[in-house]
Amino acid sequence: MKRMMMVMMPVVNYLKVPVICLIIISIMVSVPMIFNPLRRPRANVRNYILRLTPLGTSIDDVIEVVESRRGWVVRHISFEHGFRHPDPRNSGWPILQSGPLIIGEKSVRVNCSYRAFYKLFTRTIVDIFWGFDMHGNLIEVYVNKYIDI
Repeated sequence: MKRMMMVMMPVVNYLKVPVICLIIISIMVSVPMIFNPLRRPRANVRNYILRLTPLGTSIDDVIEVVESRRGWVVRHISFEHGFRHPDPRNSGWPILQSGPLIIGEKSVRVNCSYRAFYKLFTRTIVDIFWGFDMHGNLIEVYVNKYIDI
């Protein structure tokens, strides 16, 4: 019995290192995924964005917040027109025109992305649109998410 335990001891020691490494790697991979607010559903992402930039925030303050976030890329800033809402029926805004719904007089569009560990060859793109009134105050935020293959 004692001889058997002595033979098994080195095997157990060799297994400890890979198991510990596997646990450390899985923690390092899963923690950012769990705490990244962009991974949540669109409505939750919109609420997160509204906590960062509440309605009434100036366009300059929104740009400053965006530039302070790692991985967020400003795709478009317009001081001439608002953003085109992709689905006006679900916007909550009254539709007064035929065709696309333009929200605001000024706009900012930001692009972010993340990869899911179970979708190794794809990434999820998160587009965030801020619409501002003619004075440059935030009046609407829209979030769109899609998978890029």
